[in-house]
Amino acid sequence: MNKVVAFDLEIVKEIPEGVKDWRQVRPLGISCAALLDANEPLSILYYHGEVENTPKNGAMTKDELEDLVLSMVSWMKSGYKIITWNGLGFDFNVLAEESGMYDQCKELALNHIDMMFHFFCVKGYMLGLDTAATGLGLGGKMAGMSGELAPRLWESPKLKDRLKVLRYVHQDVVSTLEVYEESTERRAVNWVSRSGRQNTFWLPKTGWKTVTECLKLPLPDQSWMSEPTSRESMMEWIK
Repeated sequence: MNKVVAFDLEIVKEIPEGVKDWRQVRPLGISCAALLDANEPLSILYYHGEVENTPKNGAMTKDELEDLVLSMVSWMKSGYKIITWNGLGFDFNVLAEESGMYDQCKELALNHIDMMFHFFCVKGYMLGLDTAATGLGLGGKMAGMSGELAPRLWESPKLKDRLKVLRYVHQDVVSTLEVYEESTERRAVNWVSRSGRQNTFWLPKTGWKTVTECLKLPLPDQSWMSEPTSRESMMEWIK
């Protein structure tokens, strides 16, 4: 049994164009989230209005978010590894603020596998989930959708638009899980840079590392970057 579960969430607030740091416009609100067990075909969806089984406009309540956080705590205690793409710097950061369950979210964040953070700790720069998926020959994200469009559709008066957001967050955890499984099998992530160059990130024999394990890695060379991102900026909410 492959004991991993992929996690992703979507936000309510639309981040204005030109804003480089989303933290400037927080709180963001969480519209929906998904968890996908590697041994199951479909994800478990969490969303505002879940009790009535109808996705509603607006942000998930603290009670709704508590169910999500405690579900992940239960997964982890059962021996599952939670996997994300940029979960440390974004998803768990937002979830901690919105749920108020900082201690649980910190524990989840530090002990989960954030593939993007592992990549960043070695290479010194970030890589998009869709870029990694495409490089591995996978389907990637839902066509015609984006994280920028999701908040607008969630606030739409049309139910079909909110359902589209739910399908989008489901596809994101599918893509996250597929990238994890394919890269683990290859022991590598392949991608094509904007210049068209083929690149490969090789995984260690032990595979993807947890956030805590990544923090023990030596710092990468970022001397060639004008405005490098630091590990500390991603960890700030935990400290």
